[in-house]
Amino acid sequence: MLTRHTRKGLQLAAGLGFGLGLMAGALLWIALGRSAPTDEETIARARTLGMTRVTELPGAKVAIVISPATSLADLAAMLKAAGAAQDSEAFLARVKVKQPNGTPKPGVHVITPGQSLDELADTLVGAP
Repeated sequence: MLTRHTRKGLQLAAGLGFGLGLMAGALLWIALGRSAPTDEETIARARTLGMTRVTELPGAKVAIVISPATSLADLAAMLKAAGAAQDSEAFLARVKVKQPNGTPKPGVHVITPGQSLDELADTLVGAP
């Protein structure tokens, strides 16, 4: 027959063991069972919830902030990221044709996605 102190000790050990096992299992489930969704998964989930990107709304405006240190390559990357230009290389090629020595115009510029490369170049690039 177990003494009262022995029973209490066994109950305490069993409780601690169960609690620690539960915590270890939960941490393992979190670490192995869940990973961050990819960008494509996030966009697909947002669309199922009725969300759209700003650039997909008719007449949506996008602000492009150009600092004095912004290069043409930086500007092309910003336009692609904002959804205003699908191909940054095509934008750079168009700028070289229209304004061979052009540089980005510093400031905040509001553009509409879907503008032609000529319109973007005229708005965002000027003579040095």
